[in-house]
Amino acid sequence: MKIFLSVLSDPLSASSLESIQRLMGYLKRSGIHCDLADEPCWLIDPKIRADQWNHALRSGEYDWIFDISGGNLANLCAPYLDYSAYKASKCIFAGFSDLSCLLNAVSFKTQRPTLLYALYYQRNLNTILELLHIHKDLIGLTNQSKERDIPKTSCRSNPLHSRLSVSIHIPEEKSGFSMDEFNTGKSLGGNIRCFLKLAGTDSFPDLTDHTLVLEGMGTSKYEFLSLMEQLNMMKAFEQASQVLFGCFSKIMQETGREGYEDFLLWAMDYLEIDIPWAWTDQVGHVENGKPILLEA
Repeated sequence: MKIFLSVLSDPLSASSLESIQRLMGYLKRSGIHCDLADEPCWLIDPKIRADQWNHALRSGEYDWIFDISGGNLANLCAPYLDYSAYKASKCIFAGFSDLSCLLNAVSFKTQRPTLLYALYYQRNLNTILELLHIHKDLIGLTNQSKERDIPKTSCRSNPLHSRLSVSIHIPEEKSGFSMDEFNTGKSLGGNIRCFLKLAGTDSFPDLTDHTLVLEGMGTSKYEFLSLMEQLNMMKAFEQASQVLFGCFSKIMQETGREGYEDFLLWAMDYLEIDIPWAWTDQVGHVENGKPILLEA
C-alpha cells in the first residue's frame, strides 16, 4: 500500500507539517509507504503543485492521494490537473475543505469517485488503516458504476456506508430524506464556499439525483443564508434529490448541538427551499470526521 500526500491548497504551517510527519511515521510503522509533496510549506507555482499530483498518478505507484492542505488556493491548480491520468488510474483522490472544488471537478470530469475526507483531523489511527484497506472495494464500486445494465434503483454496495457509517439526524418536522438513497445512491458537494468556486465553470457537476452534502467551518449565519441562496439561484436544489448538512462549525458553536437543527429548520423556511434534508455532526471540520464518497 502506497500513498502520496499532496499540497494543492495553501502551504502548510510548521506545526501542521510536524503533525503530518508524526502521522507518516505511524503509517510507515504500520506498513504503509508514504511520500510527501516537495516544499509543502512554501507558496510555489500552482503548475508545479499540480504537476506533483500528476506525476504521482502517472507513476502508477500509488493507491491513494490524500491532500493535506486547505484554505483558499486549490482552484488555482484546477487548470493543470491531468484528469485523463486520474480516469485511467486505480488511485483514489481524497481531500477536504478547500479541496472540495477539486474533488468534485475531478469526479465530474473523469466519472470516477473521489473522497471527502480530512486525514489531518483523524485521531483514531486504526480508522485510517481501515479506510486505506477499503481501496479495492472502492475500485470495485467504480467498475460497478460503469455497468450500464444496472438499474438506477438497484442496491449498490457502498463500502464506506456499510463499514464506516455516518450517524444522520432526520428532523421530525421534515419528512422525505431517504437513508436508502444516501446509502445506495451518489453524493456530491463538500465545503459550501469552496464547492461554489466551480460555479460558472465547465467543472460544476450535474447534481441530478444526488445527495448534496454541505458543510462549513467559519461560515456565519448570514453567510450560510447567502451561499444557500446562491445554490438556490443556480437551481441546485431542483437538481439534487436531497441535502445532507454536515457541521457548520461556527454556527453550531453559537447554537449548540441542540439548537443546530432548529437553525436549519428556520433557515430552510426563511429561504423557501423545499427539499428533503437531514444533518450530521460527523461530517465537517471535526475530529474523526467520517468520509463521504463523491461520485458524479
